[in-house]
Amino acid sequence: MKVVILGAKGMLGRDLGKVFYDLSPYLLDKDELDVTNEKGTSALFRNLKPDLVINAAAYTDVDGCETNKDLAMKVNADAPGYLARASRDVGAVFVHYSTDYVFDGGKSEGYKEDEEPGKFTRRGGGPLNFYGESKLAGENAVREVGGNYYLIRASWLFGLGGPQVDGRPINFIETILRLAQEKDELKVAAEKAPIIFAPNMSVGVNLAFALVEKVASVLDKDVADIEIVEMHHKHKVDAPSGTALGLGEAAAKGRGVNLDEVSVRSRDGHTGAREDGTIGFATLRGGDVVGDHTVVFACEGERIEITHKASSREVFAKGAVRAAKWAEGKAPGLYSMREVLGL
Repeated sequence: MKVVILGAKGMLGRDLGKVFYDLSPYLLDKDELDVTNEKGTSALFRNLKPDLVINAAAYTDVDGCETNKDLAMKVNADAPGYLARASRDVGAVFVHYSTDYVFDGGKSEGYKEDEEPGKFTRRGGGPLNFYGESKLAGENAVREVGGNYYLIRASWLFGLGGPQVDGRPINFIETILRLAQEKDELKVAAEKAPIIFAPNMSVGVNLAFALVEKVASVLDKDVADIEIVEMHHKHKVDAPSGTALGLGEAAAKGRGVNLDEVSVRSRDGHTGAREDGTIGFATLRGGDVVGDHTVVFACEGERIEITHKASSREVFAKGAVRAAKWAEGKAPGLYSMREVLGL
C-alpha cells in the first residue's frame, strides 16, 4: 500500500508517520508540496499513484486566521478540495482532518458525527471563529468532490511535535507545563474556567501523592531517609519524570521544606555520607516501561516503600475523564486531583 501523509512535520503528521512507518509512507510537508497548488498536487498524485492520502496539513493559528483570512481559506478550504479531487482521480482513499471549531460550542454535551454546525446552539449557530469557518469550507469542498473519503473532527491535539517558539514545542502539554511555572497566568486562566492541574492524572498516582505526604509528615529527617526511584521506557527524554518530581514535592510538603533546597538529582564517584534531610532521585530507562515509581522511606531497622506501577497509559486517560466529569458545573478556579478524589 502506498501512503501519502501531508503536513508531515506537524504534530499530527509526525505521529501519523510513526503509525504508518512499516509502510514507508511518503512524508510531505510544505517544502515538498504546496497543497494550495492544484495543478502541482494533481501531477504529483498521478506520479505517485497512492492508495491512501492523509491530510494533516492546515493553517492552525486560530488568531492568525482572523487577520490573514486569504491564507486561511487557501490552506484550510481550497487545498482540501484539491487534495480530495486528486485522490479521487487516482482511486485513493482520502482522509481529511478537520476541527470541532466548525461548531459554535453552544451544545451542553458532545457532538455526534452526523450533526451539522449550527443545529444545536446557544450562540447563534455556525463555526466558532474564522478558523472554524475555513475548516468547515474545507469539509464542504471534500464533500462536493466526493469519492472515497473520511472526515475527522478533532479537538485539541496532544503530542510532542508541532511548531516551536524559542526551541520549545507549542502543544497542550508544553503549554500547561509553562503555565504551571507561571502561576499567575494559570490563575488568570482559572478565573474564566475550572482548571484541574496535576503532574499525573492517574488516580493511583494521586493516591500515592497523598500517602507520601502523610508518611513524610510522620517520619521526619531524623527518622527516615527519602529516596525516589523511577523507571520509564527508553524513549523518554526528560528526567526525573514529572511524577517523580510530584512525589518529591509531596514528601517535601509533608516535611515542610522546599524540594529545590533538599533534592539530590544524581550521585557519582566518592560522594561522602548521605546528608540528613535530603530527598534523592534515581532514574532508570529501558524497554517499553510505561511508568514505575517507588518512594523509599529508609529508617533504622525498617523500610517503608510506596510503589505505583502503570502497565497501560489508559490509566492516565481514565483519570483525566474522571477529573473532567468532576469539573462539570464547578465554578471557575484552580483545582487539583486531591479535590477531585476528595483527599
